[in-house]
Amino acid sequence: MDTRLGLWAAAGLALAVFAAACASDDGSSGAGAGPFVAGSNTQSALDDPYWGVLLTHHAGRNARAEAERSAAALREVLDRNDIRVRDSGDRAVVLLGRHDGPRTAKARDDLQMVRTLSVSGRRLFPTAYLQPPAVDTAGGLPQYSLDRALDEDPTARYTLQIGAYEHSGGSAAARRAAEDAVEALRAEGEQAYFHHTAWVSTVVIGLFNNRHVDPATNRPTDPQLLALMERYPHNLVNGYTVTTNVGGREAVQSSRLVLVPRSGR
Repeated sequence: MDTRLGLWAAAGLALAVFAAACASDDGSSGAGAGPFVAGSNTQSALDDPYWGVLLTHHAGRNARAEAERSAAALREVLDRNDIRVRDSGDRAVVLLGRHDGPRTAKARDDLQMVRTLSVSGRRLFPTAYLQPPAVDTAGGLPQYSLDRALDEDPTARYTLQIGAYEHSGGSAAARRAAEDAVEALRAEGEQAYFHHTAWVSTVVIGLFNNRHVDPATNRPTDPQLLALMERYPHNLVNGYTVTTNVGGREAVQSSRLVLVPRSGR
């Protein structure tokens, strides 16, 4: 499709983007929206397994309704039937394309097309990006999800990553492997957690803050943390040690401090 839109299409696209931008933070717009009925182009976040190019986002009590109205206008103007709404409750986004990953030729083509869409020489989505599928971070053992660690210790800033399971061999198997590792560590008395993302499931131990780590250098200073790093010196990938090139020399990948996710905090 020519990214230099015709007059009618340009006006429609500009109107759709303008309507999205004018939606208030609580999800309502200036025009009374009326009731909304979800269609086949709306999916809950955890039921949508595909990547897509992010077009617009909406927040608040009417987020889904506003997103669906934007999606309907964009479908018509762009002549694409694969524009959909991903609904997360109080947030919703409009996505273009259903892609198995970010590196497929079609995904790259869609991203380039969206980034170059313009009206009167002004690009409408210059910073568009491919959004991954949502992840059920709670997994099968929500009590051990790192996302809930701040409920135990609101001051936590760091944790020690000692393992990672890549999803390239199947996300379900990787998630289960990480959760099994956490259960085994918990049985040994360790404060272990897992963290699921779209690409990898990690295994971490402990919760630490600036009393345990020098904030200027991010180096550990606490004796208990240093002892933990001696007990678990490596970051195992899929259960095995891996080597990396450090300063021209091969070295086994070490366990490392990572930040505790603070989404929504």
